[in-house]
Parts: sequence; structure tokens; C-alpha cells
Amino acid sequence: MSVLCRMGRILTIGLLTFLAASPVSAQFQPGGEVVFENGENALDILFELNSDKIYLQVEVNNRGPYWLVLDTGSPGMILDTRVAEELNIQTDEGYQVGGAGEKPFTLEPTDSVFDAVLPGMTLLDQPALVGGIDAVVGPFEGRRIDGVLGGYNIFANFVVEIDYGTQKIGVYKRDIYAQPDNGTVVPITIEGGHCVIEATSVLLNGDTLTGEFMLDTGLRGTMVFNTPFVNEHDLLTRCGKTIYTTTGGGVGGEVKSHVGRLKDFVFGGFSLGGLHAGFSQISFGAFASEEKAGIIGAAVLQRFRVVFDYAGERLILLEHDYNEESLDFDKSGMFLVSDVDDRSVYRVIDVIEGSPADEAGLEPQDIIREIDGTTAKDTSLEQIRRLFRREAGTTFSIVYQRDGRLNSTKLTLRKVI
Repeated sequence: MSVLCRMGRILTIGLLTFLAASPVSAQFQPGGEVVFENGENALDILFELNSDKIYLQVEVNNRGPYWLVLDTGSPGMILDTRVAEELNIQTDEGYQVGGAGEKPFTLEPTDSVFDAVLPGMTLLDQPALVGGIDAVVGPFEGRRIDGVLGGYNIFANFVVEIDYGTQKIGVYKRDIYAQPDNGTVVPITIEGGHCVIEATSVLLNGDTLTGEFMLDTGLRGTMVFNTPFVNEHDLLTRCGKTIYTTTGGGVGGEVKSHVGRLKDFVFGGFSLGGLHAGFSQISFGAFASEEKAGIIGAAVLQRFRVVFDYAGERLILLEHDYNEESLDFDKSGMFLVSDVDDRSVYRVIDVIEGSPADEAGLEPQDIIREIDGTTAKDTSLEQIRRLFRREAGTTFSIVYQRDGRLNSTKLTLRKVI
């Protein structure tokens, strides 16, 4: 277990899209009234943590429940096209946007508004955009993704406490929220529905760089430096050893990045040593933005119990024990997706040269059939990824399929960066 060391105009959707088109951006507006069952808060809203993202069960217009991701990287609600069809929602002509990945993606506006029901609270008259999120993002998540709830839906007017340890959320009216005595208050700014914080990065050679970062509960991993910031400060030369590999996927498809280590990452009086970080070279989309130095993801936030108070322009961080191995970079050296409808097949799409997966003989397009005797259909992509973040030296027996034939091998985890 680890304990933290204490020390004295473009909209971005980290999980999904980078909205450069003003007609699309204008669709993200505050919704209607939020009603609490008990009049003042909604406590112990359970969530599932998958690919570092917060999945909530939400009823939309009396249908569902659907699995929506709570994403501070999104200003507002986005619904998958299948959900919109089930709700008989008519959409207008779509706009192409960019996102995590470099391929364009279409979001469609609608004049409809939506009531979203979570345990203990109802969000009335919420505007939304519609897009084929699941078809593109679902394979990287290994499960269905029915949509997104963002900043304007919950965060803008309420205090939101995310307890990653218990996997529960609390939403409070600001005038009744009592700040914990052991919490550290960190100033933030809110820009276009996004939460922004200043942080200092210390490179392995001791050089320091300070910049503004967006905090994104919808971003898998620790953090990514945006391409303009990387190039302006020549980070690929100065940051030490890196590997170039697949790190995730968004509406723009597969995301590849140079991944290295930082000596230190400092924000809000906390020092996080030895973090892995992505150094983007993507030329279009969320990580190509010149507006910010980069994006801080959920593998950083999971080191805390996090309280977002947008209206008060503050973040409250509470220290707690966490498993460092579970938040570190994958130690297998391969990236898997699940791109069949029932998410029961796990396909290798990238193998790092010289990594444990490479030494085990695994290649892109191989299908993982068994791990230590457990068949793929009896597990999930998230469970497999957690296995591959275990302690270095852990060995797995792998059965895989290639060209219709089953093969077996041994894979022993170790740090690849």
C-alpha cells in the first residue's frame, strides 16, 4: 500500500471528443432542476470502475437503466445512437469532431431534453448530443458504453464527492456540504465546463515545467502531455527513455503515445513520484490542443478521495491508502480489445518489442482464449487488465489462437517502462 508524500475557448471531452465546432459546443448548456429525494443530497451512489472510468446506472426518460460514464472531461450529456433510437429521439444534421485518436467522429444535436434518474436524485430537462460511442469506444472498454454525464449535468452547481476506495459517489447542495477536517483544498478554475488545475512536472534529469492541466475522470491512465506542449519543450528528448505503444481508445479510434516516467509530479501540495506519463504526438483531437499542457487522468485521481466544488472553484483531496501496482502501467507489454458484440473475445492489437508478451511469442491479431485455466468467456477485459498490472515476476499460462490454431505460452510480468 502507498501513502502520498505531502509538499508544502475550445471544449474538450477527454474520454470522447474535442469540440472545435461552435454549433456543437453551444449544445452543452446547463439543464433544468435537480431534485433530491431527501431534499439536500444523494449519498452512496454506487459505481463500477472500468478502464479507470466511473460507470453509473442511470434511467433516461423512464427507460433503462443505461450505463453512463461520469466524465469531468465532458461539459454535458452524450447518448449512444442505440439509446437515442430506443427513446425515439430525432436528431439534426451531425457535426464532425475530433477526439482521443485521430479519426473524425460525428455528433448529432437534438432539440429533445432528458430526465436522468440516479439513486437518490433526478436530473430534469438535460440537453444532450447523440453519437455512436459504443461502436468506437466499447471495444477498448470491453463493455457497453451507453453515454456520458458531464460537468453541466451534476458538477456545475453541486459538490460531488468521489470515493474510489468504496466506489461510491455523494452529491450535495453546496450550502449543506461540510468540508472534512483532513481535506486539502486545491484551487481550480472552470473553463467551458471543465476543471483546470496548475501542476509542476519534474523530469528525470531534474528539469521542471509548470502548466495548466485539465482534470478528467474519463481519461484512462495517469496523464498525457499534449502534443504542442511536448514539442515546445522538446520533451521526447528531455524525458528519458520512452516506449511507443497503444494506451487506449476514444471516438477517434486507437490512441498511441510515447510513454515514459516522471521524477515527480506536483499539484495542490502533493508530490507523486515516479508516475508514468504519455507524451502525445497526435496532430488532431483532444491531445493536439494548444490550450493546456495536458490532461490528468483517473489513475492519479484514484490516489485520493476527491471532492469537486466547481462553483467554489476548489478541489478537496483526502489521502487514503491505495495499491500502487494497480495504478501503474501494464506489465504484459500488450494491449487487448474486445471487438465482438458480446465482448467475450479478447484480441491483441499491439505488442511492445522486447516486452514479456513479445518474449512469450504473442503477436497482434492473436486471440486470448485462456489465462491460468480460466476461459476468456468467463472473465472480462477489465479483469484481464488488472491481472497484467500485478507485481512484477507474476507468471501466467496463456492459451491463444492464431490462424485457427490453439497455442500455449508462459508470460511473466515486469515493468516495460
